[in-house]
Amino acid sequence: MKGPARYGSILYARDIKRLANFYSAFFGMNIVRETPEFIALEVEGFNIIVHKPPIEMPEQNFNTVKLFFTV
Repeated sequence: MKGPARYGSILYARDIKRLANFYSAFFGMNIVRETPEFIALEVEGFNIIVHKPPIEMPEQNFNTVKLFFTV
């Protein structure tokens, strides 16, 4: 990733490595940055950031996805 990501999505997950491995295998995405809090994946300019949730979230509400775009 050269500079900030221009578009993609942020996915919250308790097990970020497991979800990042799924997207890497299924969509052929490459890991471009990894920290204890998130893993950034990229393919053809599209980014997925798999992030630990900022707060404890109830199981029934644990499907938060945020899309982001450069304007």
